[in-house]
Amino acid sequence: MFMARKYIGALTLLALSLSSPVVNAASSEVARQAYERKDYATALREWQEIAEAGFPFAQNALGTMYENGQGVIKDDQKAVEYYRLSAERGDAIGQRKLGTKYYFGKGVKTDYSESIKWWRLAAAQGDAKAQMNLGASYFAGEGAVKNYVIAYALMSQAIPRLEQDDAYTDANNAAKSHLSSSEVELAEKLGKELLSHQENFLSTLDMMVSKYGNYNVL
Repeated sequence: MFMARKYIGALTLLALSLSSPVVNAASSEVARQAYERKDYATALREWQEIAEAGFPFAQNALGTMYENGQGVIKDDQKAVEYYRLSAERGDAIGQRKLGTKYYFGKGVKTDYSESIKWWRLAAAQGDAKAQMNLGASYFAGEGAVKNYVIAYALMSQAIPRLEQDDAYTDANNAAKSHLSSSEVELAEKLGKELLSHQENFLSTLDMMVSKYGNYNVL
């Protein structure tokens, strides 16, 4: 399996979020507690009601349950449906998860341009995992022109904001290993610039890609 897939695969670990406003806080808490004790039937029922009201965190939760076959028959297409509902409402987690489905071709046909599209939208909202995924895409040249400087710039600014994980560290080190010391210095400078311009993340990134596009083969 191609190296980048290992890194992106590690970023698909369960990441349920209950931080969004809820239509029914009691139902949300019931669902969360049921999920934690593996009472998936109750969690499914409670989250279904909230998801139907249009709340992305519940749509993401249902997507995860269908993706993992928790209380339901594993169904990647159904998971994609729920992630898409969330993503189209502008939720960064839903956007990232939908992008990952397109990357691996699970529930949808593999489409790197679609994976990049959704990861960019999530990254623009400060989702560090999506930013890490973009770095892996530039590293592998999948959906983006291979560029180790941009890859390491993206990874180096995202990794401090992620939970410690060997896959993240390996990805970051792999990108760094392709660079000279001066290129590492440049990439880290660019990474700091990205971090300080999160509100204009995509325009800043696109400017960097345009300016340093000659680093596609190092």
